[in-house]
Amino acid sequence: MQGSAATTAAKNRARVALVEKAPEDNAGRNTYFTPAGFRCCFDGLPDLLPFLYQSNGTKSLSDDLVKRIEMAPYTKEDFHADINRVTKGRADPVLANVLVDNSRDAIQWLVGQGAKFMLSFNRQAFNVDDKSKFWGGMVMNMIGQGKELFKLHNEWTRKTSVTIFYCSPAIELLTDDSAGDITGIKALQHGRYRRFGASGGVVLASGGFQASPALRSKYLGPGWDLCASYGCHSVAWDANSPVEEGNHTITNQYTKSGYPLGLMLNTPQGIAFQIWDAEQAKWLRIEEYADDVTQNIRTNTLDELADKLVAKGLKDKAQFLATISEYNEAVDAFSREKPHHKFDPAIRDGMSTQSQSRQIMPAKSSWATSLKTPFYRRRGHHGNYIHIRRTGRRAILGGLLWDNYPGGSGLMMGTVLGRIARKKAAARAEHVRKGSSAHQRAQL
Repeated sequence: MQGSAATTAAKNRARVALVEKAPEDNAGRNTYFTPAGFRCCFDGLPDLLPFLYQSNGTKSLSDDLVKRIEMAPYTKEDFHADINRVTKGRADPVLANVLVDNSRDAIQWLVGQGAKFMLSFNRQAFNVDDKSKFWGGMVMNMIGQGKELFKLHNEWTRKTSVTIFYCSPAIELLTDDSAGDITGIKALQHGRYRRFGASGGVVLASGGFQASPALRSKYLGPGWDLCASYGCHSVAWDANSPVEEGNHTITNQYTKSGYPLGLMLNTPQGIAFQIWDAEQAKWLRIEEYADDVTQNIRTNTLDELADKLVAKGLKDKAQFLATISEYNEAVDAFSREKPHHKFDPAIRDGMSTQSQSRQIMPAKSSWATSLKTPFYRRRGHHGNYIHIRRTGRRAILGGLLWDNYPGGSGLMMGTVLGRIARKKAAARAEHVRKGSSAHQRAQL
């Protein structure tokens, strides 16, 4: 958000200072580690084609590729429905309208600044029946992901003469009590206090309290102190990743998003084991599950897998095996009752653990297939072991996002609000400047 705000303000002829808490070599945080997916409204694939690139940076998509893409339009009604669904109806309707109504223009603005977008084949599409079937409404991300987005923001600020002050945490808002205005900030810079005046106002861009285990536990509930937090949102994250901060090379590859396709078995230690067989493993994202990214365990039998997981922290082998057996029996019962149901990872396919003869809790309502086939590249029966950490974030968004949020709407809202805030700040600064000039002329 701060990059969009600063750039927009500078282009509106305002002098801009960007005050950053982090040192220069560790700035970016959420932006740097994001896959840089942006959710916006669009009228189907033809609406997006004019500014899409291939992953290698080549402009436009081939006709053959376009013919193999299945992608529904994503309307304003769709966007609002997703917001209301995942926030359980608690989203501020005014802010929701701001996000949805400005989302398409924000993409056009980003493109105009030099951003290059590609279709998210690896994250938001599955190849089914020789078709790339997109799902979920968010279909694009920036080439280079968060690293490139952060780089672009830095280039934009340099080109527009924005001054960046690193290692300068803001600690106080300065106010004019007589007028009720915010007039600047006080920051701690290299051990000394420094005041920054801001006639146009101050734009705040920050995360919430979720970097603190104690505050997470207090306000979010029991168990949240067990999760690791790098300042990002709640996500399945590799437990073998660095504890204190992310990896600037691997970045978002530590995400482990394949859990809907298999099983994720929780433990009291705040970690979980993700389990698949060979058929399910075919659908996993290679950038997240390659052997040089995470620790995979492959075995010939479930019993062997359980033994190896005990060495990795599994406390109850018998319960582990019983849970998978119960799951397999429920899947098989559903398949016997509804043999024409077909597995399709690109939709909620209704492949379930809940049948008339057998139900389990918690239920799996889609993508439920039994864990029985040999595992991955002729290696025998199954298993992938991943420790999972949950992480938590809520940024300053004033009531828009509650409980959850549609993927890609966070970056989009930062872009939208940043542009709006800084346009208003630049206009206010200009108004103050003209008012001061008029006052000086009157005194002469």
